[in-house]
Amino acid sequence: MFKKVSIAITILLVGYIIFLIFNPNNRNDHQVGVLKFDNDTQIVNPKTVDLTEEGLLDWAHWGFGADEWTDSSQYTHKAEVNPLINLDTIIVTNKLINDSPAQVYWYEEPTDNKFNWNDGTPTKIVNNLDAGIWIAGVGNGFRISVPANTKRQFINLYLGAWEARGKLTASLSDNSAPVIISLFEKQGTDYSNNNVRQYTLEYLSSSDNESLTIDWIVEEYYDADGWGNITLRAVTLSN
Repeated sequence: MFKKVSIAITILLVGYIIFLIFNPNNRNDHQVGVLKFDNDTQIVNPKTVDLTEEGLLDWAHWGFGADEWTDSSQYTHKAEVNPLINLDTIIVTNKLINDSPAQVYWYEEPTDNKFNWNDGTPTKIVNNLDAGIWIAGVGNGFRISVPANTKRQFINLYLGAWEARGKLTASLSDNSAPVIISLFEKQGTDYSNNNVRQYTLEYLSSSDNESLTIDWIVEEYYDADGWGNITLRAVTLSN
């Protein structure tokens, strides 16, 4: 009798375990997201970047052909694709310490970090462009957003700083991976390839129709006039 009861209990336990394993309501199909730096962000990057070759999904460059003052709508990007790289300007400090208005400016400086492309719009072909945009004021900066899904993607950001410390914060909209942060600063009034950096981020979300948001802001300035600033040059997206 005891043996029969033991066999029956064993059969019930095995059946219950099988039910737990194969019951769809108990399965965990949730995919953990990925968000990480894929390069050493402290390495100087003096190379020439071919945006067409690197930005297989999309690319964007800000500042080409602009006047001294510009805005986020004045940019060149990959032609014949729906733009995936979106830019907004963050302004929390409307006035600088010398009472100048906080706004985005165009600049061209000799950093040896130059850009080429041959599939752009509105300008199709450009070579050896060493330029970008900048903004001053603590808390001011740029917000870049791109789509995120369950396929692994890579975003390259070409950024810089002059007499300032910049703070980069990246996050996924579904919070499926921890937020990542990096700081970069440059003190001194000279301008060279020491002022620019390349950030490469690898990412994927736990579900489709999500987004990756990157904030690049002025955390501190070092010049007495308050013009210490961060720069945004180009962004590429690939898989």
